Amino acid sequence: MKRVVGILVVTLLWGGEGILVKVDGTKGGIVEPPVPKGVTGYVICNYLNRGIICGMAMSLGDGRVTFKVFDSLKNRAMALPIVLPQKGDKIIFGKDYRRVLILAPNSNTYFQLVNRYQKEGNKVISSDLLALFMEEEEDIPTREDLINLAKKLNIGRYVILTNRGIVELDGLSLQPIRILKWDGGKISYKIPFFTSYSNWESVDENFLNRYKEELKLNNLKR
Repeated sequence: MKRVVGILVVTLLWGGEGILVKVDGTKGGIVEPPVPKGVTGYVICNYLNRGIICGMAMSLGDGRVTFKVFDSLKNRAMALPIVLPQKGDKIIFGKDYRRVLILAPNSNTYFQLVNRYQKEGNKVISSDLLALFMEEEEDIPTREDLINLAKKLNIGRYVILTNRGIVELDGLSLQPIRILKWDGGKISYKIPFFTSYSNWESVDENFLNRYKEELKLNNLKR
């Protein structure tokens, strides 16, 4: 098992199965093996002798998980069965963690990170798509923007360059799952983030301060 610089040793970072060994109704339960805090997964429940996605789970750390309603179940017109997680059900964690979207302050840092993540076998989703997805009046992506885009494009991780290092966020929980070392110097976002076509106007403030507030990065620990 490889130790990373940052928050935790990520046991199932690239995806894997956990088994629910205890379930507390619709609130959550205990999974083995444990996964780092913030990592999300699809809960696979038994229905008519086959496995179906019955919900989502987010790790709270120490083997604990909380259940989240799977969005498709909210659409009554689809008439999907509502099945509650039970002891022995599987959770597939980090299914799309090889699909990443990178937020960086300029083209130089962006392409450095693109090369780094591609060499590690990841599929990098263009940041251009995030810019197109944002509302016109927005100048940085909101939490809702990022989560909704992750759902639409199956983005497993967001990668954002900060002064504390390369921060990786789970695409659905937006919880930090690890921080990697960055030796490229101080980071300042004079535009919201790099895209290949954008006509962002450069400003005097550092947009990174807004990211810290919007994405709750102020309490990150190295």
